[in-house]
Amino acid sequence: MDKIQNEIVITKRDYIKVQYQFASPATVSKKEVEAFRQRHLENESKRDYAIVTIMAYAGLRILEVLNLKIQDVDLIGAEITVKEGKGNKQRLVFASDKILHAAREYIK
Repeated sequence: MDKIQNEIVITKRDYIKVQYQFASPATVSKKEVEAFRQRHLENESKRDYAIVTIMAYAGLRILEVLNLKIQDVDLIGAEITVKEGKGNKQRLVFASDKILHAAREYIK
């Protein structure tokens, strides 16, 4: 006999995913976010305040926010359409009351 093993012994379920942490994510408290937003509000830059608020409360990246058009923000439906997101994928994001307020103030 040749003693050759023909059965599959290790399957993909047996693999363990190993992920290395190259950069440690920053931890920012809600208090720090609110202080940052407040500084922009005090500088009377409604545009910057709206950008910071959308980034903080909708989770958009800076380029996603900067590429937004007024028609992408639905103040009635409380939704933001991100058309140029990561991987050029379009997605719909819920807009909180803080986001809607900041957007209304900027649009005025």
